[in-house]
Amino acid sequence: MRSQSGKTVIEVEQSVNQHQILNRSQLLQCNKRSRSDMSSEIDISDEGEASENSSMEMIEVLENSGDEDYETNKYRMIFVPFTAIDNHRKSVTIGAGLLSNETIESYTWLLEAFLKAHGTQPKLVLTDQDPALIQAVERVFPESKHRLCMWHITQKLQKKVSPDFLKKTDFRKRFNKLVWNVYLEPETFEKEWNILIKEYKLEDNRWFNDMFNIRENWIPATRRLKQIARLS
Repeated sequence: MRSQSGKTVIEVEQSVNQHQILNRSQLLQCNKRSRSDMSSEIDISDEGEASENSSMEMIEVLENSGDEDYETNKYRMIFVPFTAIDNHRKSVTIGAGLLSNETIESYTWLLEAFLKAHGTQPKLVLTDQDPALIQAVERVFPESKHRLCMWHITQKLQKKVSPDFLKKTDFRKRFNKLVWNVYLEPETFEKEWNILIKEYKLEDNRWFNDMFNIRENWIPATRRLKQIARLS
């Protein structure tokens, strides 16, 4: 649909209780971006190194059901945006979907619609830790590398330790400085992590132990995926 000025207007025409998706071409028109703007993509090699000569995309798929807007929204639907990096090294929304629930089936439907619109699986997919979304990614994008969004993980920090602990110590600052450091070698990161956890007596904290065990899924230093920081 177009207004009198000729600009693209994105409207959700189906019932708000059904799954819906806004495809890439619509969003690119709305953002005044041509298809050529997305021609240069990021590639992740077998060793985990990022390069700029691939035609495959790196995308981030996240849901906002935990946001306050979702809780007060009239239709209580989950908004799921798809974000990528264009050849100007800028984040750009290339698609979005509205879901009525957060089941594996719903996410599978959404990702299949995205795949149909794009015609190819992304090289790298970033998501939060939603189990249903992770399983859907594995089902629909079996050829893609999957990693977890660092921002969402670090935001959980305040729920895993007491507010007083974070307020009276510099742990949050040191923790963020460590996990976001893309220049560390894997061995150096592991050593610094153990020192930090031991210093603040968090060895028995299950969440930190779990996050360390899956470090290759979210810590840039473990895979040297420096490009991930631009999306996370």
